[in-house]
Amino acid sequence: EISSLTAEQLSTESKYSKLLELSKEERSTAAQKIEKLSTHAECIEKENSKVTATLSSKCAELEHSLEDINVASDTQKGIIIELELERNNHKKASSKFEEREQELTRELTKT
Repeated sequence: EISSLTAEQLSTESKYSKLLELSKEERSTAAQKIEKLSTHAECIEKENSKVTATLSSKCAELEHSLEDINVASDTQKGIIIELELERNNHKKASSKFEEREQELTRELTKT
């Protein structure tokens, strides 16, 4: 009986040792996986930061370009208004010239 108990105890202890060893290996593998995932997450965060910085820079460039376009557009509008005023002044002057020409022609024909 004693030897049978001792054999069972040895068998149980052996199984326990094997389970303990498997548990250590699983924890080691889990720790490696966690480390690998952590490293991967850091890489993703760095890449995300780069992309965010690039997008922010491009947005700033586009906003600046849009401001330049708006300023140019306002300048063009100003030039168009000046040209319209100049054309209107020219029309008025041309009308007055024609009136004066007709007046002088009438005076010449009277004499």
